[in-house]
Amino acid sequence: MSLDTTLGALKRGVVSFLFPPVCLICGGGGPQHAGLCTGCARGFLHIPRTDICNVCGNPLAGGSVCGECLAGRYFSSARSVFFFTSVAAEAAKLFKYGGRFSLGKLFCRLVMENFPAGLGGFDVIVPVPLHINRLRAREFNQSGVISSMLAGEAGKTHAPFALERMADISPQASFARKSDRKRNVRNTFGVPAGRAGEIEGADVLLFDDIYTTGATVDECSKALLKAGAARVSALTVFRTPI
Repeated sequence: MSLDTTLGALKRGVVSFLFPPVCLICGGGGPQHAGLCTGCARGFLHIPRTDICNVCGNPLAGGSVCGECLAGRYFSSARSVFFFTSVAAEAAKLFKYGGRFSLGKLFCRLVMENFPAGLGGFDVIVPVPLHINRLRAREFNQSGVISSMLAGEAGKTHAPFALERMADISPQASFARKSDRKRNVRNTFGVPAGRAGEIEGADVLLFDDIYTTGATVDECSKALLKAGAARVSALTVFRTPI
């Protein structure tokens, strides 16, 4: 072992002793996995890769196409990595509103380590956009931050402005019924003038943080296909039942 290697290991040991790692979510100590304590790491429950809806990835479908997808979807397939547990909800809240930007790197790493099967190949990653009013208030689009990191890791093109949210609608979380959520986002998204070339003829991977009913990603997929995308698949970090 060289002197530089020995000194480097000693330095890391001293830093770890003086500044022990803390969990990115709860702030506690203890054994770390990807920056999470054991308790918080257990809160990230994986979505099954089998016995799910062949289209939207619904884990309650038992390996067949669920009723929602039988009625028709614009996206070809959708997959999520984790269930939206209480720990996941806290992590998402801290990332969006608590200034914990390091959680974006955590989400990217966890998605890359557990990238769902069934999405196929894709050419470009497009994040679900925020309306400009919401973007000004929050100062960043959480889906855009993570998808940018994913594109870099996967060696794919990132097109953060290929979609726009044309209306400042009520948050989807304020609606409990699927029909209300669909109505709320109907015709809300579009591809801006001059941006169609970024997705025309491409297999697009649409990225968002949370999948609930699929209304948002379906409306985004409709807009992308209308503008010339060849196919749209959707990927989210979390999925919550409704």
